[in-house]
Amino acid sequence: MPPWFSPLFFLFARSDEKQLRRQILFLKAELEMTRIRVHQSRIFIADEERQLLLGWATASAQTR
Repeated sequence: MPPWFSPLFFLFARSDEKQLRRQILFLKAELEMTRIRVHQSRIFIADEERQLLLGWATASAQTR
């Protein structure tokens, strides 16, 4: 796990719902800005990244 994940998870863990909503809006805006700057028509992810995302999505779906 990259070293910047731990502080990010800690920030989310101690946030209340209002703060989480603001953080999500910030992350969505940041993602949209990043997408605008990407000059490729498609973004390719590595197999390891795909598996990591699938693991997070599965864990998230199970906690609902």
